[in-house]
Amino acid sequence: IKLYQSINRVEFHPYHYAYSNLNLYFFSILEDYLNNIKKEDCLETYAQAQYILGNNCIDVSENKKYWDNIPEDSNFYIQKEYSLKLIKQVVEINTNYNENFREIFKIVDKLLEILFVNSIEENRISHYTNLSVSKILLKNDDNALRLNTVNLMNDPTEGSLLFEYLNIENKITTIDLAYISCFTLHHDSLNQFRLYAKQDYQEAFGVSLVLNQKFFSNTHNAARIYTKITENTKVSLTNQVDLNSIGGVINKNTSMPLYRCIYIDPCSNYIKVAQREEWSFCREDRESDSVRWKNYFKKMQIIEINVREALEDLKYKISELNNPNFPSLNILNLNELEKNLLGEILLPLRYLMKHMAFKEEQECRIVYVTQMDNPLVQYDEKINRIYIDYEPSVMEHLEKIYIAPKAKDEKMVFEYLCSRGQEIRKGKEAVKVKISQNPFR
Repeated sequence: IKLYQSINRVEFHPYHYAYSNLNLYFFSILEDYLNNIKKEDCLETYAQAQYILGNNCIDVSENKKYWDNIPEDSNFYIQKEYSLKLIKQVVEINTNYNENFREIFKIVDKLLEILFVNSIEENRISHYTNLSVSKILLKNDDNALRLNTVNLMNDPTEGSLLFEYLNIENKITTIDLAYISCFTLHHDSLNQFRLYAKQDYQEAFGVSLVLNQKFFSNTHNAARIYTKITENTKVSLTNQVDLNSIGGVINKNTSMPLYRCIYIDPCSNYIKVAQREEWSFCREDRESDSVRWKNYFKKMQIIEINVREALEDLKYKISELNNPNFPSLNILNLNELEKNLLGEILLPLRYLMKHMAFKEEQECRIVYVTQMDNPLVQYDEKINRIYIDYEPSVMEHLEKIYIAPKAKDEKMVFEYLCSRGQEIRKGKEAVKVKISQNPFR
């Protein structure tokens, strides 16, 4: 603390002065240190200071006053764009529930941060697919992994379980569509091969593409989940300018965060989160007992406790919006504008909640929510589907391929494709191609 306090603008670089004051705030929680930081000292540190000052405000309009100071040309603004724009909507809607909406938003953002996948024990993530798609992805680096609409998922409760858990009877709809790509923490799973690696309706006739964590974003960033398309956004996209200033836009330089799914039993509200199972550690260690698993399990227990507590807080905050004339019916005391705002706040979380019946999948997801008129949305007339490309290279980030039991004759083809793709991998080790260890007739 004494060393930080000794740093000033005159004798030291203004950047160091700003950084020191930010750290002094974290030590003392005195906002005077944040107010010392000027934009000209350091753009990013100033942006972070203004965000914290706004976040500390009790009144939501004061919150916005500080957040309006955050420079739009800062990386911090891009990271927090979703938060900043939603709070602006809360203030502009001029509702009696401004504070409620802000608290609800904070809980949703906290939940996303808890669910963000960044454990060292989860540095390999699998995507199961059939032979045709996997060959297209590996044959040509211009072919990107696709994010598809949720109506292709095998869980009919997709998108509605959250409302059921929160006791929201009113139908809340938005004009947005969610595009997702599904991954799992289990690299060689017979269940996944049977469900998601089919070829011409034949089970266990595909592959598991094991990707490293660099295929995804290394930070939780809600701005990469949700993009509200405006006329300005459309113009920017059409003119193909630098798109990094538009939160959520997916391009070669923009990876997206990966979040673990929440599994819920609607009858009991029992909750689990996607995680690795003990056998996967034992198989890696070739031991019947794994110390790594025990440490990992403790971390997962803490995550589950935090998720359950945050969901209970969310349920309580939603209950405060109930119409006092119909307390037993869970009817929201909101007008259409307010319902739409609540729907937008809850949107990123809706597609991370799945029915407990699918827990064995231990699924994690990239979720991207936008409107149909987003220029990134494409249509494949051959299979009659709309989708969005996820541009980071599969081949560049591929670590290993597991071939399903029924497709073992394809091993040489995938070894060939991987050898041809080695030039894209920037000097990384060759991709290992293995036959699944699971028995299947």
